[in-house]
Amino acid sequence: MEMIPPGRLGWLDLTVDAAPEVRDFYSRVIGWKPEGVEMDGYDDFNMN
Repeated sequence: MEMIPPGRLGWLDLTVDAAPEVRDFYSRVIGWKPEGVEMDGYDDFNMN
């Protein structure tokens, strides 16, 4: 994976089988807040 220089925007898309568990893990460990995203036919979220 290429390092993103300071001051530049970055994006990472992570597809996993256990998305709710991964979401909860990052919320607890890093403090990221999940936000639901409406998708056609499935649930998704982003974290900031």
